[in-house]
Amino acid sequence: MRTLLLFLCCSLLVSSFVTAQTAPLPAKEALIKVLNKQVRYPRELSEKKVSSVFSLKISFSDNGKIAKVAASKYFPEKMRAQLTNADLFAGINWEEIFKRKVNANDALIIPFVVYNPMENNATFYEYTMEDLFAYDDHPETFAPCLIMQTYALHYQDPIR
Repeated sequence: MRTLLLFLCCSLLVSSFVTAQTAPLPAKEALIKVLNKQVRYPRELSEKKVSSVFSLKISFSDNGKIAKVAASKYFPEKMRAQLTNADLFAGINWEEIFKRKVNANDALIIPFVVYNPMENNATFYEYTMEDLFAYDDHPETFAPCLIMQTYALHYQDPIR
């Protein structure tokens, strides 16, 4: 009897652990996980100690799917292909992030800042606030959007 009771307790523990491990991440955490895996600052920029401010705009279609991912004017060229691929963001529950049904022309803007925290005087090459929100798709005066908290990426001097 004790053995059976011990077996049942262990089974419940393992079952709850497996369920917790396979449960989908909340949407915001899933988006951060994608960014953490995919955002890689080009080595040559960090070697030159270039700090940057830029953004990404994820636009949606009528059915709530991603219509386009656009990079801002001074988005590092070597990062464009890697982060403007809509498939990267496919598994994210956008309605959970927007807290409503996602409509055509809705957008999520993700601002990025990249710098070396060990440098006392970082120079940023984002020239104006307008450049931060200037995308290669059609310009809009007003767009229904959410702006995510700035995604900060720190780099350090390479080890030689």
